[in-house]
Amino acid sequence: MFGLFLLTGALLIIFGLVASTENVLKTRQKTVVIDERMTEHRSRL
Repeated sequence: MFGLFLLTGALLIIFGLVASTENVLKTRQKTVVIDERMTEHRSRL
């Protein structure tokens, strides 16, 4: 019973890490896109 509890906890931790990593990557892509737009705008000026 205790082993099952540990396994569930480990799975939850792994899932949480994967989800947070995906969120970080998504926000990074957004900031990169915004940064590219800003540099384009500056080069036009």
